[in-house]
Amino acid sequence: MDDTNKTTPGTSSPDAPSPLTPTFLTREEYENMGDDPEPLPKGFEVIDGTGVFPRVEEDEPQEDPAADAGEEGAVAAVRSFFSQGAHAVRQVSAAKKAHETARSELSELEEAMSERTAELEHRRDITARFDEIIATETARKQTANEDAVKADATAKELADEISGLKDELQQMKDADTQTERRLKAAVEAAEAKEASARESGSRLQRRLDDARRNLERAESERETGIRAAEAAIKTAEERLQTLRGEFTEIQRNPSANSAAYSVRLSELEQEISDAREGLRTAEADLPRVTGEVEQTLTTARALVVEAEKPIDAAKTAFRAITEEADAARDELDRAKLDAQGRQRDLREHIASQEKRRREQVQAAEDARETASEAEAAIAEATDIHDHPELIEELERRLSADEGLRAQKQAEVEALADTERTVRESTRGSRVRFIGAIAGAVAVVVLIVVLWMVFSRP
Repeated sequence: MDDTNKTTPGTSSPDAPSPLTPTFLTREEYENMGDDPEPLPKGFEVIDGTGVFPRVEEDEPQEDPAADAGEEGAVAAVRSFFSQGAHAVRQVSAAKKAHETARSELSELEEAMSERTAELEHRRDITARFDEIIATETARKQTANEDAVKADATAKELADEISGLKDELQQMKDADTQTERRLKAAVEAAEAKEASARESGSRLQRRLDDARRNLERAESERETGIRAAEAAIKTAEERLQTLRGEFTEIQRNPSANSAAYSVRLSELEQEISDAREGLRTAEADLPRVTGEVEQTLTTARALVVEAEKPIDAAKTAFRAITEEADAARDELDRAKLDAQGRQRDLREHIASQEKRRREQVQAAEDARETASEAEAAIAEATDIHDHPELIEELERRLSADEGLRAQKQAEVEALADTERTVRESTRGSRVRFIGAIAGAVAVVVLIVVLWMVFSRP
Protein backbone atom coordinates (compact mmCIF):
# COMPACT_ATOMS: atom_id res chain seq x y z
CA MET A 1 0.00 0.00 0.00
CA ASP A 2 3.04 2.32 -0.09
CA ASP A 3 2.24 3.14 -3.73
CA THR A 4 -0.79 5.18 -2.63
CA ASN A 5 0.88 8.59 -2.63
CA LYS A 6 3.35 7.98 -5.44
CA THR A 7 2.91 9.65 -8.78
CA THR A 8 3.51 8.22 -12.19
CA PRO A 9 4.81 9.92 -15.26
CA GLY A 10 2.24 12.13 -16.80
CA THR A 11 0.16 12.37 -13.55
CA SER A 12 0.12 14.81 -10.62
CA SER A 13 -0.01 14.20 -6.90
CA PRO A 14 -3.60 14.03 -5.49
CA ASP A 15 -2.86 16.97 -3.19
CA ALA A 16 -1.01 19.06 -5.77
CA PRO A 17 -2.51 22.54 -6.24
CA SER A 18 -1.95 22.50 -10.00
CA PRO A 19 -4.94 21.67 -12.31
CA LEU A 20 -5.67 17.91 -12.58
CA THR A 21 -5.40 16.49 -16.07
CA PRO A 22 -6.43 12.93 -17.11
CA THR A 23 -3.84 10.67 -18.64
CA PHE A 24 -3.65 7.04 -19.77
CA LEU A 25 -2.24 4.46 -17.34
CA THR A 26 0.72 2.45 -18.42
CA ARG A 27 0.53 -1.33 -18.29
CA GLU A 28 2.88 -1.40 -15.27
CA GLU A 29 0.74 1.18 -13.39
CA TYR A 30 -2.46 -0.73 -14.13
CA GLU A 31 -1.01 -4.05 -12.89
CA ASN A 32 0.22 -2.38 -9.66
CA MET A 33 -3.29 -1.16 -8.78
CA GLY A 34 -4.27 -4.37 -6.94
CA ASP A 35 -5.47 -7.91 -7.47
CA ASP A 36 -8.97 -6.91 -8.53
CA PRO A 37 -9.17 -3.19 -9.40
CA GLU A 38 -12.44 -1.57 -10.26
CA PRO A 39 -13.15 -1.17 -14.00
CA LEU A 40 -12.05 2.05 -15.65
CA PRO A 41 -14.71 4.61 -16.53
CA LYS A 42 -16.08 4.54 -20.03
CA GLY A 43 -13.71 6.19 -22.49
CA PHE A 44 -10.51 5.23 -20.60
CA GLU A 45 -8.15 2.44 -21.55
CA VAL A 46 -4.76 1.02 -20.62
CA ILE A 47 -2.00 1.33 -23.18
CA ASP A 48 1.61 0.28 -23.22
CA GLY A 49 4.11 3.12 -22.98
CA THR A 50 5.27 5.81 -20.70
CA GLY A 51 1.89 7.38 -20.03
CA VAL A 52 2.44 10.30 -22.36
CA PHE A 53 -0.64 11.21 -24.39
CA PRO A 54 -0.06 9.87 -27.92
CA ARG A 55 0.25 12.27 -30.72
CA VAL A 56 -1.45 11.70 -34.06
CA GLU A 57 0.25 12.81 -37.19
CA GLU A 58 -2.13 14.54 -39.57
CA ASP A 59 -1.57 16.00 -42.98
CA GLU A 60 -2.89 19.44 -42.11
CA PRO A 61 -1.48 22.90 -42.37
CA GLN A 62 0.81 23.92 -39.53
CA GLU A 63 -0.83 26.17 -36.96
CA ASP A 64 0.41 28.59 -34.41
CA PRO A 65 2.69 26.79 -31.85
CA ALA A 66 1.39 28.94 -29.00
CA ALA A 67 -2.23 27.96 -29.73
CA ASP A 68 -1.26 24.30 -29.99
CA ALA A 69 0.48 24.46 -26.63
CA GLY A 70 -2.62 25.95 -24.97
CA GLU A 71 -4.92 23.28 -26.38
CA GLU A 72 -2.55 20.49 -25.36
CA GLY A 73 -2.36 21.89 -21.83
CA ALA A 74 -6.16 21.93 -21.50
CA VAL A 75 -6.50 18.37 -22.78
CA ALA A 76 -3.73 17.21 -20.46
CA ALA A 77 -5.47 18.86 -17.51
CA VAL A 78 -8.76 17.11 -18.24
CA ARG A 79 -6.94 13.79 -18.75
CA SER A 80 -5.13 14.18 -15.46
CA PHE A 81 -8.36 15.01 -13.58
CA PHE A 82 -10.21 11.89 -14.68
CA SER A 83 -7.16 9.67 -14.33
CA GLN A 84 -6.54 10.77 -10.75
CA GLY A 85 -10.25 10.31 -9.85
CA ALA A 86 -10.36 6.78 -11.27
CA HIS A 87 -7.05 5.92 -9.61
CA ALA A 88 -8.35 7.18 -6.23
CA VAL A 89 -11.51 5.09 -6.50
CA ARG A 90 -9.48 1.98 -7.32
CA GLN A 91 -7.17 2.61 -4.37
CA VAL A 92 -10.08 2.79 -1.93
CA SER A 93 -11.67 -0.33 -3.43
CA ALA A 94 -8.44 -2.33 -3.14
CA ALA A 95 -7.84 -1.21 0.46
CA LYS A 96 -11.42 -2.07 1.44
CA LYS A 97 -11.25 -5.49 -0.18
CA ALA A 98 -7.95 -6.32 1.53
CA HIS A 99 -9.37 -5.26 4.91
CA GLU A 100 -12.57 -7.31 4.45
CA THR A 101 -10.61 -10.37 3.34
CA ALA A 102 -8.37 -10.19 6.41
CA ARG A 103 -11.37 -9.78 8.73
CA SER A 104 -13.10 -12.78 7.09
CA GLU A 105 -9.98 -14.93 7.53
CA LEU A 106 -9.72 -13.85 11.18
CA SER A 107 -13.40 -14.72 11.77
CA GLU A 108 -12.95 -18.14 10.19
CA LEU A 109 -9.88 -18.77 12.30
CA GLU A 110 -11.69 -17.80 15.52
CA GLU A 111 -14.64 -20.03 14.61
CA ALA A 112 -12.32 -22.97 13.98
CA MET A 113 -10.55 -22.29 17.30
CA SER A 114 -13.92 -22.23 19.11
CA GLU A 115 -14.85 -25.60 17.62
CA ARG A 116 -11.47 -27.10 18.52
CA THR A 117 -11.74 -25.71 22.07
CA ALA A 118 -15.16 -27.26 22.51
CA GLU A 119 -13.90 -30.58 21.14
CA LEU A 120 -10.87 -30.47 23.44
CA GLU A 121 -13.02 -29.77 26.51
CA HIS A 122 -15.38 -32.57 25.49
CA ARG A 123 -12.55 -35.06 25.11
CA ARG A 124 -11.01 -34.03 28.44
CA ASP A 125 -14.38 -34.42 30.19
CA ILE A 126 -14.97 -37.88 28.72
CA THR A 127 -11.41 -38.97 29.55
CA ALA A 128 -11.88 -37.83 33.16
CA ARG A 129 -15.25 -39.57 33.53
CA PHE A 130 -14.59 -42.60 31.32
CA ASP A 131 -15.39 -45.32 33.92
CA GLU A 132 -18.49 -43.48 35.09
CA ILE A 133 -19.74 -42.99 31.52
CA ILE A 134 -19.20 -46.65 30.61
CA ALA A 135 -21.06 -47.83 33.71
CA THR A 136 -23.91 -45.34 33.32
CA GLU A 137 -24.43 -45.86 29.60
CA THR A 138 -24.15 -49.65 29.89
CA ALA A 139 -26.87 -49.68 32.55
CA ARG A 140 -28.91 -47.26 30.45
CA LYS A 141 -28.54 -49.47 27.39
CA GLN A 142 -29.53 -52.61 29.31
CA THR A 143 -32.57 -50.89 30.84
CA ALA A 144 -33.62 -49.52 27.45
CA ASN A 145 -33.33 -52.95 25.82
CA GLU A 146 -35.43 -54.47 28.58
CA ASP A 147 -38.00 -51.73 28.24
CA ALA A 148 -38.11 -52.28 24.48
CA VAL A 149 -38.72 -56.03 24.94
CA LYS A 150 -41.50 -55.36 27.47
CA ALA A 151 -43.11 -52.75 25.26
CA ASP A 152 -42.99 -55.09 22.23
CA ALA A 153 -44.60 -57.88 24.27
CA THR A 154 -47.32 -55.57 25.57
CA ALA A 155 -47.95 -54.22 22.07
CA LYS A 156 -48.32 -57.80 20.73
CA GLU A 157 -50.74 -58.71 23.52
CA LEU A 158 -52.77 -55.60 22.78
CA ALA A 159 -52.74 -56.38 19.05
CA ASP A 160 -54.10 -59.88 19.72
CA GLU A 161 -56.75 -58.45 22.06
CA ILE A 162 -57.72 -55.85 19.46
CA SER A 163 -58.07 -58.56 16.82
CA GLY A 164 -60.39 -60.52 19.11
CA LEU A 165 -62.39 -57.40 19.91
CA LYS A 166 -62.83 -56.65 16.23
CA ASP A 167 -64.11 -60.20 15.64
CA GLU A 168 -66.48 -59.73 18.57
CA LEU A 169 -67.67 -56.45 17.10
CA GLN A 170 -68.34 -58.09 13.75
CA GLN A 171 -70.29 -60.92 15.40
CA MET A 172 -72.24 -58.34 17.39
CA LYS A 173 -73.08 -56.46 14.19
CA ASP A 174 -74.25 -59.65 12.49
CA ALA A 175 -76.43 -60.65 15.47
CA ASP A 176 -77.89 -57.16 15.74
CA THR A 177 -78.62 -57.18 12.03
CA GLN A 178 -80.54 -60.45 12.33
CA THR A 179 -82.48 -59.13 15.34
CA GLU A 180 -83.30 -55.95 13.50
CA ARG A 181 -84.53 -57.88 10.47
CA ARG A 182 -86.74 -60.07 12.66
CA LEU A 183 -88.20 -57.09 14.49
CA LYS A 184 -88.71 -55.22 11.23
CA ALA A 185 -90.66 -58.20 9.89
CA ALA A 186 -92.80 -58.21 13.06
CA VAL A 187 -93.40 -54.49 12.70
CA GLU A 188 -94.36 -54.90 9.05
CA ALA A 189 -96.79 -57.70 9.92
CA ALA A 190 -98.32 -55.67 12.75
CA GLU A 191 -98.61 -52.63 10.51
CA ALA A 192 -100.26 -54.74 7.80
CA LYS A 193 -102.73 -56.10 10.37
CA GLU A 194 -103.29 -52.58 11.62
CA ALA A 195 -103.96 -51.37 8.10
CA SER A 196 -106.42 -54.24 7.53
CA ALA A 197 -108.22 -53.48 10.80
CA ARG A 198 -108.33 -49.82 9.88
CA GLU A 199 -109.84 -50.67 6.51
CA SER A 200 -112.38 -53.03 8.15
CA GLY A 201 -113.30 -50.34 10.63
CA SER A 202 -113.67 -47.88 7.80
CA ARG A 203 -116.07 -50.26 6.01
CA LEU A 204 -118.16 -50.70 9.18
CA GLN A 205 -118.20 -46.96 9.67
CA ARG A 206 -119.32 -46.43 6.09
CA ARG A 207 -122.07 -49.03 6.60
CA LEU A 208 -123.26 -47.23 9.74
CA ASP A 209 -123.12 -43.89 7.97
CA ASP A 210 -125.22 -45.30 5.12
CA ALA A 211 -127.78 -46.74 7.59
CA ARG A 212 -128.00 -43.42 9.40
CA ARG A 213 -128.50 -41.59 6.13
CA ASN A 214 -131.23 -44.08 5.19
CA LEU A 215 -132.88 -43.50 8.59
CA GLU A 216 -132.76 -39.78 8.10
CA ARG A 217 -134.21 -40.21 4.61
CA ALA A 218 -136.98 -42.50 5.97
CA GLU A 219 -137.86 -40.02 8.67
CA SER A 220 -137.97 -37.27 6.08
CA GLU A 221 -140.12 -39.43 3.74
CA ARG A 222 -142.48 -40.32 6.63
CA GLU A 223 -143.18 -36.72 7.35
CA THR A 224 -143.45 -35.90 3.67
CA GLY A 225 -145.79 -38.85 2.93
CA ILE A 226 -148.12 -38.14 5.87
CA ARG A 227 -148.23 -34.45 4.99
CA ALA A 228 -149.01 -35.34 1.37
CA ALA A 229 -151.85 -37.73 2.38
CA GLU A 230 -153.28 -35.17 4.78
CA ALA A 231 -153.00 -32.50 2.08
CA ALA A 232 -154.85 -34.77 -0.37
CA ILE A 233 -157.71 -35.25 2.14
CA LYS A 234 -157.90 -31.54 2.78
CA THR A 235 -157.90 -30.82 -0.96
CA ALA A 236 -160.65 -33.35 -1.58
CA GLU A 237 -162.74 -31.91 1.27
CA GLU A 238 -162.33 -28.38 0.00
CA ARG A 239 -163.32 -29.41 -3.56
CA LEU A 240 -166.33 -31.29 -2.27
CA GLN A 241 -167.46 -28.31 -0.24
CA THR A 242 -166.95 -26.04 -3.25
CA LEU A 243 -169.02 -28.27 -5.51
CA ARG A 244 -171.76 -28.61 -2.88
CA GLY A 245 -171.91 -24.85 -2.49
CA GLU A 246 -172.21 -24.35 -6.23
CA PHE A 247 -174.93 -27.08 -6.40
CA THR A 248 -176.92 -25.38 -3.66
CA GLU A 249 -176.57 -22.01 -5.36
CA ILE A 250 -177.84 -23.38 -8.66
CA GLN A 251 -180.82 -25.00 -6.97
CA ARG A 252 -181.63 -21.74 -5.17
CA ASN A 253 -181.49 -19.73 -8.38
CA PRO A 254 -182.57 -21.86 -11.31
CA SER A 255 -181.59 -20.56 -14.76
CA ALA A 256 -184.16 -19.44 -17.32
CA ASN A 257 -182.57 -21.83 -19.74
CA SER A 258 -183.84 -25.16 -18.52
CA ALA A 259 -181.62 -27.19 -20.83
CA ALA A 260 -178.43 -25.50 -19.63
CA TYR A 261 -179.65 -25.67 -16.08
CA SER A 262 -180.27 -29.40 -16.35
CA VAL A 263 -176.90 -30.05 -17.92
CA ARG A 264 -175.03 -28.05 -15.33
CA LEU A 265 -176.92 -29.64 -12.48
CA SER A 266 -176.15 -33.11 -13.81
CA GLU A 267 -172.47 -32.20 -14.14
CA LEU A 268 -172.36 -30.94 -10.57
CA GLU A 269 -173.99 -34.06 -9.27
CA GLN A 270 -171.39 -36.15 -11.11
CA GLU A 271 -168.53 -33.98 -9.90
CA ILE A 272 -169.81 -34.11 -6.32
CA SER A 273 -169.97 -37.87 -6.58
CA ASP A 274 -166.39 -37.98 -7.91
CA ALA A 275 -165.22 -35.59 -5.21
CA ARG A 276 -166.93 -37.66 -2.52
CA GLU A 277 -165.17 -40.76 -3.95
CA GLY A 278 -161.81 -38.93 -4.06
CA LEU A 279 -162.27 -37.91 -0.42
CA ARG A 280 -162.96 -41.46 0.61
CA THR A 281 -159.88 -42.62 -1.34
CA ALA A 282 -157.67 -39.92 0.25
CA GLU A 283 -158.98 -40.76 3.72
CA ALA A 284 -158.29 -44.45 3.06
CA ASP A 285 -154.71 -43.69 1.80
CA LEU A 286 -153.68 -41.89 4.98
CA PRO A 287 -153.50 -45.00 7.20
CA ARG A 288 -151.85 -46.94 4.40
CA VAL A 289 -149.19 -44.30 3.77
CA THR A 290 -148.65 -43.88 7.48
CA GLY A 291 -148.15 -47.61 7.90
CA GLU A 292 -145.77 -47.87 4.97
CA VAL A 293 -143.51 -45.00 6.11
CA GLU A 294 -143.57 -46.29 9.66
CA GLN A 295 -142.49 -49.68 8.40
CA THR A 296 -139.72 -48.10 6.35
CA LEU A 297 -138.66 -46.06 9.35
CA THR A 298 -138.64 -49.12 11.60
CA THR A 299 -136.54 -51.01 9.07
CA ALA A 300 -134.08 -48.09 8.79
CA ARG A 301 -133.78 -47.90 12.57
CA ALA A 302 -133.14 -51.62 12.75
CA LEU A 303 -130.41 -51.33 10.13
CA VAL A 304 -128.76 -48.52 12.11
CA VAL A 305 -128.86 -50.63 15.28
CA GLU A 306 -127.43 -53.60 13.38
CA ALA A 307 -124.69 -51.42 11.84
CA GLU A 308 -123.78 -50.02 15.26
CA LYS A 309 -123.38 -53.42 16.89
CA PRO A 310 -119.89 -54.35 15.44
CA ILE A 311 -118.50 -50.82 15.77
CA ASP A 312 -117.55 -51.09 19.42
CA ALA A 313 -115.98 -54.49 18.95
CA ALA A 314 -114.10 -53.25 15.88
CA LYS A 315 -112.83 -50.24 17.81
CA THR A 316 -111.67 -52.45 20.66
CA ALA A 317 -109.97 -54.84 18.25
CA PHE A 318 -108.35 -51.96 16.36
CA ARG A 319 -107.01 -50.47 19.58
CA ALA A 320 -105.50 -53.84 20.50
CA ILE A 321 -103.94 -54.20 17.04
CA THR A 322 -102.63 -50.62 17.17
CA GLU A 323 -101.11 -51.25 20.58
CA GLU A 324 -99.51 -54.41 19.25
CA ALA A 325 -98.03 -52.49 16.28
CA ASP A 326 -96.83 -49.71 18.58
CA ALA A 327 -95.21 -52.29 20.84
CA ALA A 328 -93.47 -53.87 17.85
CA ARG A 329 -92.19 -50.49 16.71
CA ASP A 330 -91.03 -49.60 20.22
CA GLU A 331 -89.22 -52.92 20.50
CA LEU A 332 -87.48 -52.29 17.17
CA ASP A 333 -86.41 -48.80 18.28
CA ARG A 334 -85.12 -50.14 21.60
CA ALA A 335 -83.21 -52.87 19.82
CA LYS A 336 -81.61 -50.33 17.47
CA LEU A 337 -80.61 -48.04 20.33
CA ASP A 338 -79.29 -50.95 22.35
CA ALA A 339 -77.28 -52.24 19.39
CA GLN A 340 -75.89 -48.78 18.68
CA GLY A 341 -74.89 -48.32 22.32
CA ARG A 342 -73.21 -51.71 22.62
CA GLN A 343 -71.38 -51.30 19.32
CA ARG A 344 -70.30 -47.77 20.22
CA ASP A 345 -68.95 -48.91 23.59
CA LEU A 346 -67.04 -51.74 21.97
CA ARG A 347 -65.63 -49.46 19.26
CA GLU A 348 -64.51 -46.99 21.93
CA HIS A 349 -62.85 -49.84 23.83
CA ILE A 350 -61.09 -50.93 20.62
CA ALA A 351 -59.95 -47.35 19.98
CA SER A 352 -58.63 -47.13 23.54
CA GLN A 353 -56.70 -50.37 23.12
CA GLU A 354 -55.39 -49.16 19.75
CA LYS A 355 -54.11 -46.02 21.46
CA ARG A 356 -52.41 -48.10 24.14
CA ARG A 357 -50.85 -50.32 21.47
CA ARG A 358 -49.51 -47.27 19.60
CA GLU A 359 -48.11 -45.93 22.85
CA GLN A 360 -46.34 -49.22 23.51
CA VAL A 361 -44.97 -49.30 19.96
CA GLN A 362 -43.70 -45.74 20.40
CA ALA A 363 -42.27 -46.66 23.80
CA ALA A 364 -40.40 -49.58 22.22
CA GLU A 365 -39.04 -47.32 19.49
CA ASP A 366 -38.00 -44.72 22.08
CA ALA A 367 -36.31 -47.41 24.19
CA ARG A 368 -34.41 -48.74 21.18
CA GLU A 369 -33.40 -45.19 20.27
CA THR A 370 -32.20 -44.70 23.86
CA ALA A 371 -30.23 -47.94 23.65
CA SER A 372 -28.69 -46.76 20.37
CA GLU A 373 -27.76 -43.44 21.95
CA ALA A 374 -26.18 -45.26 24.89
CA GLU A 375 -24.28 -47.53 22.51
CA ALA A 376 -23.08 -44.48 20.56
CA ALA A 377 -21.99 -42.78 23.80
CA ILE A 378 -20.05 -45.92 24.84
CA ALA A 379 -18.40 -46.14 21.42
CA GLU A 380 -17.46 -42.46 21.51
CA ALA A 381 -16.07 -42.67 25.05
CA THR A 382 -14.07 -45.79 24.15
CA ASP A 383 -12.68 -44.16 21.01
CA ILE A 384 -11.63 -41.02 22.95
CA HIS A 385 -10.12 -43.14 25.75
CA ASP A 386 -8.17 -45.27 23.26
CA HIS A 387 -6.71 -42.22 21.45
CA PRO A 388 -5.31 -39.78 24.04
CA GLU A 389 -2.84 -38.48 21.48
CA LEU A 390 -5.69 -36.57 19.80
CA ILE A 391 -6.01 -34.40 22.89
CA GLU A 392 -2.33 -33.46 22.63
CA GLU A 393 -2.76 -32.78 18.93
CA LEU A 394 -5.72 -30.46 19.62
CA GLU A 395 -3.69 -28.64 22.29
CA ARG A 396 -0.81 -28.12 19.86
CA ARG A 397 -3.14 -26.89 17.13
CA LEU A 398 -4.88 -24.47 19.49
CA SER A 399 -1.50 -23.14 20.65
CA ALA A 400 -0.50 -22.58 17.02
CA ASP A 401 -3.90 -21.00 16.27
CA GLU A 402 -3.38 -18.52 19.12
CA GLY A 403 -0.20 -17.22 17.52
CA LEU A 404 -1.84 -17.11 14.09
CA ARG A 405 -4.84 -15.24 15.51
CA ALA A 406 -2.59 -12.58 17.06
CA GLN A 407 -0.83 -12.20 13.71
CA LYS A 408 -4.15 -11.95 11.86
CA GLN A 409 -5.50 -9.46 14.37
CA ALA A 410 -2.48 -7.23 13.86
CA GLU A 411 -2.88 -7.56 10.09
CA VAL A 412 -6.57 -6.58 10.29
CA GLU A 413 -5.78 -3.54 12.37
CA ALA A 414 -3.01 -2.51 9.98
CA LEU A 415 -5.27 -2.91 6.96
CA ALA A 416 -8.01 -0.93 8.72
CA ASP A 417 -5.53 1.92 9.32
CA THR A 418 -4.40 1.70 5.69
CA GLU A 419 -7.98 1.84 4.40
CA ARG A 420 -8.71 4.82 6.61
CA THR A 421 -5.54 6.59 5.42
CA VAL A 422 -6.34 5.91 1.75
CA ARG A 423 -9.86 7.21 2.17
CA GLU A 424 -8.66 10.39 3.82
CA SER A 425 -5.86 11.02 1.32
CA THR A 426 -8.04 10.43 -1.77
CA ARG A 427 -11.25 12.01 -0.52
CA GLY A 428 -10.76 15.20 -2.54
CA SER A 429 -9.97 13.39 -5.82
CA ARG A 430 -12.87 10.98 -5.40
CA VAL A 431 -15.36 13.71 -4.55
CA ARG A 432 -14.32 15.81 -7.56
CA PHE A 433 -14.33 12.74 -9.83
CA ILE A 434 -17.78 11.57 -8.72
CA GLY A 435 -19.09 15.13 -8.94
CA ALA A 436 -17.78 15.45 -12.49
CA ILE A 437 -19.39 12.15 -13.50
CA ALA A 438 -22.68 13.19 -11.88
CA GLY A 439 -22.49 16.58 -13.60
CA ALA A 440 -21.87 14.96 -16.96
CA VAL A 441 -24.82 12.66 -16.47
CA ALA A 442 -26.99 15.61 -15.45
CA VAL A 443 -25.94 17.53 -18.57
CA VAL A 444 -26.78 14.57 -20.79
CA VAL A 445 -30.17 14.17 -19.12
CA LEU A 446 -30.86 17.88 -19.49
CA ILE A 447 -29.94 17.77 -23.17
CA VAL A 448 -32.24 14.79 -23.74
CA VAL A 449 -35.10 16.50 -21.89
CA LEU A 450 -34.65 19.75 -23.85
CA TRP A 451 -34.49 17.82 -27.09
CA MET A 452 -37.73 15.98 -26.27
CA VAL A 453 -39.43 19.24 -25.29
CA PHE A 454 -38.43 21.28 -28.33
CA SER A 455 -38.79 18.42 -30.82
CA ARG A 456 -42.54 18.13 -30.18
CA PRO A 457 -44.64 19.53 -33.05
